[in-house]
This record gives sequence, C-alpha cells and structure tokens, in this order.
Amino acid sequence: MSMKGMYMLNTPEYTEENIRKALEILYVDRANEFRVITSVFR
Repeated sequence: MSMKGMYMLNTPEYTEENIRKALEILYVDRANEFRVITSVFR
C-alpha cells in the first residue's frame, strides 16, 4: 500500500470495525465467486 493509502486509513471514517465489515463482505463475495466458478466446471 502506498503512503497515501496509509494516511487515508488514519481518518475517522475508517474505524477498525468498518474495515472488518468491509473485509467480511469482500470475503463472502469472493467465496460466492469461487462457488459459481466451480459450478461451471462440474
């Protein structure tokens, strides 16, 4: 991550709770994406 990105995370909008929620959403989306891909190959 660039230094600009690191400073951006140091703002009030990016609390640890918000970051965790965003990562959980991304993880679920990625899991669903792999599920769809595997169903195509079956």
